[in-house]
Amino acid sequence: ACFTPNSTFETDIQNAEVAQKNLVYDLVQGTDEIQVVTDAKVKMVYVFAPNGTLVGKSKTKKVSVAGLLEGTYIVKVVTAVGDGSKKIVLK
Repeated sequence: ACFTPNSTFETDIQNAEVAQKNLVYDLVQGTDEIQVVTDAKVKMVYVFAPNGTLVGKSKTKKVSVAGLLEGTYIVKVVTAVGDGSKKIVLK
């Protein structure tokens, strides 16, 4: 198929990008757990060490960080409306 320089066509890609931007959440850090605060249905929460190693996961809005050393971790939240990642520091 040939396209002229000003060709346009419809895809669902734009809609998918908008859906991911609708994910609004916050992380509340406790002594032994991290809680995801969002109105979206949480499918999975992952906690990664700086080297990429998976060190925790949960199918609920709470994930245990008991036993983890002090330091920086990445928390990835997977929901029905999109995914997001945030950095946390355990002290």
